[in-house]
Amino acid sequence: ISAISLDTSQTDKKEQSVPDDDEAIASNKVSLSAQDVLINVTAKQDAASAYHITIHKVNPSSNVSVRVKSCAMGKCTPGIATPIFKQSDYLPFFEVLNVTMTSFEVKVTPSRYSHYQVRYCSKNGVCKTIFTPGSVSIVDLMPGTTYTVNVREGLRDANGQFILGPAARTRVSTRRNDSCVYTITGPHGRISSPNYPNIYPNSASCSWLIETNPDFGISLEFNDFELEKDNKCITDYVSVYDGNDTSAPILGTYCGNTAPLPILSSSNQIYMVFVSDNEVQGKGFSATYTQVEKDRVAKRGSEQSIYSHAEYGNQLYENKIDRDWVIKAPDGHVRLRFIAFDIEAHDSCGFDYVKVFDGGDESAPLLNIFCGNQLPREITSSSDSLLLRFHTDQGTTKSGFVALYSAVE
Repeated sequence: ISAISLDTSQTDKKEQSVPDDDEAIASNKVSLSAQDVLINVTAKQDAASAYHITIHKVNPSSNVSVRVKSCAMGKCTPGIATPIFKQSDYLPFFEVLNVTMTSFEVKVTPSRYSHYQVRYCSKNGVCKTIFTPGSVSIVDLMPGTTYTVNVREGLRDANGQFILGPAARTRVSTRRNDSCVYTITGPHGRISSPNYPNIYPNSASCSWLIETNPDFGISLEFNDFELEKDNKCITDYVSVYDGNDTSAPILGTYCGNTAPLPILSSSNQIYMVFVSDNEVQGKGFSATYTQVEKDRVAKRGSEQSIYSHAEYGNQLYENKIDRDWVIKAPDGHVRLRFIAFDIEAHDSCGFDYVKVFDGGDESAPLLNIFCGNQLPREITSSSDSLLLRFHTDQGTTKSGFVALYSAVE
């Protein structure tokens, strides 16, 4: 470089051109060495003045520095000093080696710079910074987590502070703990944190991919929840995604000891991750999932079907089912008729049953409750929606039902 610029603020800038070294020294009655340049800039004490000063013919080296002092009434502050050095024309070269579940190594190619800043950040925004003269090992990381790594070259100034160059950047993912990666299929099930109901381990990283029948969504409900409490949920947490991996829309991130409200997916897949750090632990969580029918839109002139369970015709329905279907007719009413019906019989339908509500939720009037093997009568809603509910207990199971729905005026 052949010149440097000093800024003392961002407003009201004035520029002063500095003469050659000899001229500058001659114009100031001070004792200076042959390499020194003294610049005096004056301003009224009550004025918010600022200065932009350019010093020409500078040869950068470790022996050249700039000191800025503030003086008044014949006294001066010690000033702020910084060396002048030429930033490299290239970004620092480094590579990431020896990646494990909880650590990796950053190896920097040696150069004339004495120190490097290594800064690494996880996806949830937690960052740490290390200053090193060369290679460094990054430890105590979370398994299965992606980190952004920035490396900058730098020198220390006269006050011991680092002057940093531009950043070179890469991303690295720690290895997953494959013993804690699950893919679950089926209409319903239960999942829990490692060791539940005992204390979960430090540095855990677990994932669950839950898949059901393509025609269904998934309802996820936490029955017990006790994680480390953190206002930002960045230490120990559970994150739920509306799809098959972390690139899907996030449905929520949770921590503490308050169980989340039930979560409903928009598709037949939910992806859930559980992460813990290496400090405070808790009992963890227990959750159940159930496949649920998505909202149905009735059409005029054509009937669409509803099956009591995904395996209808091949298997009996299962125990402990609670499933709702909301049917909507935007331009009319909903007509519902059953073409097959076989539910456990009971005088008051107190075991297994089908309920039909005259509206989109259970607060609507109950139109009827059905069980046994007699086909229910045809039903037409008085509004533009209808709720069909299917419940089974833990006893006898039967074939189930098939219903057809359409929109009518």
